[in-house]
Amino acid sequence: MDLLKKITTKGKAIYLAYDHGLEHGAADFDEKSIDPNYILDIAKKAGFNAVVLQKGLALDYWKEEKSRVPLILKLNGKTNLYKGEALALQECSVEFAKEIGASGVGYTIYLGSQFEAEMLKEFGKIVEEAHKKKMPAIGWIYPRGKDISDDTAPEIVAYAARAGAELGADMVKIKYCGSKECFEKAVKAAEVKQKIDKFKVGDVVAGKIAEVLKAEKLVLLTNTPGVLDKAGQLITGITPKQIDDMVADGTLSGGMLPKIGSALDAARSGVKSVHIIDGRVEHALLLEILTDEGVGTLIKSK
Repeated sequence: MDLLKKITTKGKAIYLAYDHGLEHGAADFDEKSIDPNYILDIAKKAGFNAVVLQKGLALDYWKEEKSRVPLILKLNGKTNLYKGEALALQECSVEFAKEIGASGVGYTIYLGSQFEAEMLKEFGKIVEEAHKKKMPAIGWIYPRGKDISDDTAPEIVAYAARAGAELGADMVKIKYCGSKECFEKAVKAAEVKQKIDKFKVGDVVAGKIAEVLKAEKLVLLTNTPGVLDKAGQLITGITPKQIDDMVADGTLSGGMLPKIGSALDAARSGVKSVHIIDGRVEHALLLEILTDEGVGTLIKSK
């Protein structure tokens, strides 16, 4: 049985996570995003595969028939007020998730923490309970602790992916390790039957949100100067038609395609200008928007 069917589309998924209020408090929200109804409306209009919530907001704001977007219920969490070794224990049950109509459950494991054994044990039971109820169990696997010096190192990210597979997770959320090549190795390390492509999903999400909000501008950061021509020279301004031609002749390929695809969709959906800029440049955002020269590529809507 394909437990992920309800929260994926052809083996891929885009989720709108709104469970971080527990760990980050109100600091991450502005006047609009602090309202759960505002976020759920974005999730519905943009066609996200699911929204991720803690149980309180799920009870008070999410209703399947009203929200029309599936729910992934987070079963554990912690605050950031305590600065010691990370520990997030279960505060919600699989049974409760099933009762309120969730389509999946999620659980965070801080691999490398001195408390990892407690979280591994809890998640093992959660996987068993979820599968008995025909629900997928998703592991947020984040290496963290005094012995982890770089949580995005390729070997650490691959370890996290593999750990999720070993524990029986149906899907694993891991950090990005810096390149398509190392991320592909991390996915391979998981050896799951159904692999979910999460490469550069942040760009896709940003584009969809910009479309829903009818944003004036969308800025995507990258580690290259912007869109380059065949000779490797920066193109400072480009139209959707020119992008189509560059994709057709192979000028645009590889890791740039998800980013350029998101930018193109946003431009065609009414976002007046989309910028792809070099995030390595100091004050890149200000330079691109406030100066004539800029530091990247401006994609015009027409």
